[in-house]
Amino acid sequence: MTYDADLGEAYPAANQIFDANDPITNIEKVTFDSTSENMDERTKQVVLALSNPDPEIEPDDALAAGAAFAADGKSVNNALAFPGLFRGALDARARRFNDAMKLAAAKTIAEHAPDGDLVPDILQPEVHRAVAAAVHEAALKTGAVRFASGAEG
Repeated sequence: MTYDADLGEAYPAANQIFDANDPITNIEKVTFDSTSENMDERTKQVVLALSNPDPEIEPDDALAAGAAFAADGKSVNNALAFPGLFRGALDARARRFNDAMKLAAAKTIAEHAPDGDLVPDILQPEVHRAVAAAVHEAALKTGAVRFASGAEG
């Protein structure tokens, strides 16, 4: 669903919120519609406020306002995705990032999330190693590498 209205009206009604606006448009502690008669724990909003370094709404504020899950760019992008994404690209000597590499990172992160969670703990080194390996493989498969595997340059 797309809203042309004020974001303050749109956010409480949305099931998922992925926001990467300029932090100047911060969400000011919106109340998420988690108490509506037709909503249960399964349908509460997921909030990913991805602006860096300051998210549109702090995850703790979103959770306090009724969101089922909330994360920001510091935890999702910077701490969880980027270490493995860059390590895999560097190991593969990739010339660029492509969609296959980014999808490999996202799928691997999701696969390592504990049951009932959307993302794994950011402090698990095995997650970063698995993401790096998946990104490396995707770079090789899609030709994003500078040199063939094992070649010196």
